[in-house]
Amino acid sequence: MVWPFARTADEALVVEKLANDHLRAVADIHAQTFSRPWTDGEIEDLMHTHSNWAFVARSADRPERVAGFTMLRTAVDEAEILTIAVK
Repeated sequence: MVWPFARTADEALVVEKLANDHLRAVADIHAQTFSRPWTDGEIEDLMHTHSNWAFVARSADRPERVAGFTMLRTAVDEAEILTIAVK
């Protein structure tokens, strides 16, 4: 599969916890995907909430190339996807 940002079909992806370095890219992807996008400040607030988790899929070689992300909230033995989007 060729990812939208990849230069080659074999560009590796890494999934990791969302970091402040990813906020702008994640906010851009969210804005392109949803009619009421979250700002990078709203995303940052959610990512620092105790019960929330956020992950990005990005290029292994170029961390600024974010392919997508998800945010979820956990409560006791349940989890809820808050948002998910790909470029």
